[in-house]
Amino acid sequence: MSNVEFRLKNLQIGHGDHTVAGPWNFKVSSGGLNVMRGPNGCGKSTFARTLLRLIPSISGTIDWNITPHCRWVPQQLPLTEDYPVSVRDIVELGLWETPDSGSPLWGLRPRLTGNKSMKNTVSGMLERVGLGGMENRRFARLSGGEQRRALIARSLISDSNCIVLDEPMNGVDQEGKGSLGKLITTLAENSEALFLVITHDSSWIPAKPRCYLDISATGSVTLEKTT
Repeated sequence: MSNVEFRLKNLQIGHGDHTVAGPWNFKVSSGGLNVMRGPNGCGKSTFARTLLRLIPSISGTIDWNITPHCRWVPQQLPLTEDYPVSVRDIVELGLWETPDSGSPLWGLRPRLTGNKSMKNTVSGMLERVGLGGMENRRFARLSGGEQRRALIARSLISDSNCIVLDEPMNGVDQEGKGSLGKLITTLAENSEALFLVITHDSSWIPAKPRCYLDISATGSVTLEKTT
């Protein structure tokens, strides 16, 4: 995978005819953690959904230097504790392209649950995110931080070239924020994929990210490159 980059050209985002923010003109690249931060209601989630092709832009364009294959790491999955889905099941869903990745059709592949090689791949991915040996645990009974790690593993196993994390520290206790923050930063710094974090609070980030995209309450954006 080569360097991943997208460039916004006079992008205005919103819903229907209602403009939430923009026009924006900036470029974001892989090679470290990119952080979009701002108060609630400023357009962060709207931009994420626009980037993932879940909703159209009002105007302007998002130009990629490659064919984008994006995965979204949501704040949570609405599953009750008795829902019979294991951690392995959740991670294996990364082998399917679902609507939260931008398109239900890109790279659709059959599940290979009984394949020994695939089981090893899933186990190795869980080791990578700090959930080694937890394949058979029920996903809904994990802590907030553990659930987020499983969802990150799901995005990594899909071979995506862009990973968008939506408020990754929501529902994570203070102790878990430190270790999860280190994991996300390390993955971003050592991956060819573009990592973009959407957050209202960046205090959990343990090292300087590649750039900050600061959105004001009025929807204007300021790009601050730190590396």
